[in-house]
Amino acid sequence: MSTTAAINSFTEIINESFENKLYMKTDFFDLTKALDCVQHEILLSKLTPP
Repeated sequence: MSTTAAINSFTEIINESFENKLYMKTDFFDLTKALDCVQHEILLSKLTPP
């Protein structure tokens, strides 16, 4: 799913919840630094097919 499609889907869900007077909870995670802790050689070796 593209980023644009994901945002559109998320916005639709929020709008439907708002119109139906439902509560909505979301969690947002910033993973921009997550891969900085991993050695890239090891990561690439795990992602490469055998």
